[in-house]
Amino acid sequence: MIIWIASYPKSGNTWVRSLLSAYLYSDDGIFNFGLLNKIQQFPSKKYLKFFLKDFKDIKEVSKYWIAAQDRINLLSEGTTFLKTHSALCTLENNSFTNKSNTKAAICVVRDPRNIITSFSHHYSLNIDQAFDFINDKKTMVLANEYGVGDFGVATVLGNWSEHYKSWQNIKFAPILVIKYEDLIKDTKNTFILILNFLKTLMDIRIDEKKIINTVD
Repeated sequence: MIIWIASYPKSGNTWVRSLLSAYLYSDDGIFNFGLLNKIQQFPSKKYLKFFLKDFKDIKEVSKYWIAAQDRINLLSEGTTFLKTHSALCTLENNSFTNKSNTKAAICVVRDPRNIITSFSHHYSLNIDQAFDFINDKKTMVLANEYGVGDFGVATVLGNWSEHYKSWQNIKFAPILVIKYEDLIKDTKNTFILILNFLKTLMDIRIDEKKIINTVD
């Protein structure tokens, strides 16, 4: 089943992916960029190409959210970690995910004021444009827009507030909310908090030396 690493863009998702991929998929906990491939993004062409060809039509994409996840879980043994920037939403009566496919979620949250400045720098927007982006309830990320080279598939974001609430209020799976600011302030102990959460869901060992290597 799937454990989601969910966040609004520019909130620290890749950081958490880096920590987890280094710890879970290496012998010594030392990070290399190849390990990020162990935790893929959803939705993405990799998982939806079996069902459709038009990845920019969000209504068509939403029809196959669950089918794609069913296929992931059918072909995978144990736990699959997936990164997502999607809101936990329902579109055209299609749910983004469900109890059958989801084991748990780690929600990474960042102060939206800092997301605005990060968006501004990353996408060469002015502050007002970045502010409008994260407050637009109809925001989607498309392959030919802000998600070039990353998303590749139409993805529902919504505004920052609704996105955060959608995951925080998940009813069918346990969730751990991690603050980006806590990762900065105390990376090691925040990461240990994540590992202890995962320990209740899967068979992992808490290894102090490996944790230090990962954080370093």
